[in-house]
Amino acid sequence: MLGQHHVTVVPLYWSAPPATTNALVGTTMTAVDRYFNAQTHGKIRFELTRILPAEKVTLSPEDIEYCATSQLEDRARKLANLPTDQYHHVVVLMQYNPNCFFAGMASIGQDAFGGEMVVINDTPSQVVWAHEYGHNLGLIHNAGRVCWSDRAHQHAVPLSNDCQDVTYEDPFDLMGHGWWGWAGISSAHQEKLGVLPAGDRLALSSGGTVTLNSMSTGSGLRSVYLEVGGALWDVEYHVAAGQESWIDDETYTGYDGVERTSPGAGVVVRRISATADLYEEWAVVNPHIEGDGSRFERHPVLTAGESLAVPGGLLTITVKATTSTTATVTLTTRADGVTRWAGADRYETAANIARLAFPGVREVYAASGLLFTDALSGAPVAGMRGKPMFLMMPDQIPNRAFMELIRRDPTSVTLLGGPATLSEDLRIQLDSEFGAVSRIAGEDRYATSAAISRKGFTPGVSVAYVASGLVFPDALSGAPVAARDRGPVLLTDDDTLPAPVAAELTRLQPESVVVLGGPASVGESVLEEIEQAAGVTPERVSGADRYAVSAEISRRAFPSGADLVFVASGEKFTDALAGAPAAGAKKAPMLLVKEKAIPSVVAGELARLNPKEIIVLGGDATISPAVEMALGDYVD
Repeated sequence: MLGQHHVTVVPLYWSAPPATTNALVGTTMTAVDRYFNAQTHGKIRFELTRILPAEKVTLSPEDIEYCATSQLEDRARKLANLPTDQYHHVVVLMQYNPNCFFAGMASIGQDAFGGEMVVINDTPSQVVWAHEYGHNLGLIHNAGRVCWSDRAHQHAVPLSNDCQDVTYEDPFDLMGHGWWGWAGISSAHQEKLGVLPAGDRLALSSGGTVTLNSMSTGSGLRSVYLEVGGALWDVEYHVAAGQESWIDDETYTGYDGVERTSPGAGVVVRRISATADLYEEWAVVNPHIEGDGSRFERHPVLTAGESLAVPGGLLTITVKATTSTTATVTLTTRADGVTRWAGADRYETAANIARLAFPGVREVYAASGLLFTDALSGAPVAGMRGKPMFLMMPDQIPNRAFMELIRRDPTSVTLLGGPATLSEDLRIQLDSEFGAVSRIAGEDRYATSAAISRKGFTPGVSVAYVASGLVFPDALSGAPVAARDRGPVLLTDDDTLPAPVAAELTRLQPESVVVLGGPASVGESVLEEIEQAAGVTPERVSGADRYAVSAEISRRAFPSGADLVFVASGEKFTDALAGAPAAGAKKAPMLLVKEKAIPSVVAGELARLNPKEIIVLGGDATISPAVEMALGDYVD
């Protein structure tokens, strides 16, 4: 995308030609080229090649009412007749249509026809044209992060565990919205475009104090970013100079009676998920947000002496001092060795766990994200073989799972569970995309667990684990240990050993059998049936509750401690499903915690294990930042 870009403007109308004249188009394009030349250090330029004669087109009343632009785009594409590459842009300058919600819109990168398309709703606005070319260059919008302290969303706060990113609400980047003024291009976007000078943006591995040049200086260290709590936090310094000379022009008086500039000069903090896909937006955090958050533009910056704290105390950003060109900023982190693997939902979390724990592995397993039993039995096999577990919807591939599968291009996909759990439609979708799809299934959850064991393990295993097929936490804690021990997890009813499981135990003839959970989960009569089928007396691992069971499983399996511990929710199980193979592959225990507390029995086991690293599975709504912070106390 670096180099000279060529623009052909095609004016189209249905009743009256656009009011934007050729002269105005020329003036706009001159300003746009000057902007990109300055912001990209001369690496991206825009040239107005042609303005075609205005042409009348026939649109239906419905097309006009509902702002359907596809016919305009098709006609402009044909009239322009440009090469289909990233350097030739077709601009549809359409007659103004008040029914359209946009001033401009554009393809992000090349469109479906291989070219670069922009549609302008009859405006000569230079910032609008530049913004749309930003999309053509592959940039998506920036946003503002709005958070609340109450369920009614009436009281906005800078950061909380209840937040929403609102598109456009970033006054300090071209890909925000230009109703404030024409801003520069953020360092993150400059880096994405490949135009950021070396040394201008620095990734920090821990906290520290840095001195940043203002973005308007155009060179030197102007941005730092740090990964904390499953997110990237980016810091820049903006002053009223150059492209952003307007940012101190307006003032307002806040609810606290303090007069501030809007949006104002200062240190800007942006956030994005550490596992963001191509379409997630960087979002500005507003330390002075107030009311219900609807007036986001009011002073979303930190000035000298001000701080911003990430919930849970994982990161505090403090502005120590500022000058007209520099800001000294301290980033304070908890160096606690705690990492969070999470996503927007269970499917993205599983995909992210696969990406982080099994990079490059092209043989994968897939289980239901709604019914957990098949994944419980599949986790030891996946962990033992070092393969990831993806979670699926019954009838379709979740978007985030699909993106990760596309990225790793699997050579085989093994479905765990029958068509009632993972439908034939899903199998066909996976097969058409990736091929080599197989299925391991039985008539019910118990037969499926036996089938998975039969496929994964040969007779004579050292140990087989048996857990409830009705109550899941015990199997979740046991699956990583089973993977380490190269043994299956078989599921049972609470008072009867299912026939397929009994037959599988007879086939396996394990050296030992471990029953996970107390008599309320797996009755004493089941232990007698296990002994008859396996030929060995089973041992029971139990505790007062699911948390005690997880601690006891860990204590028994890791008597000398563990360098790495996985922590998952004992209340919401889906994240642990995908995490169990990762824990098994890394030969690490998995302990269960509550959303807002570490049970005392688990705290005691963490202290005994004395890990060097803890990985938290799932987002803030599953395991709170406060628990994440508290886990740091147990890291050596």
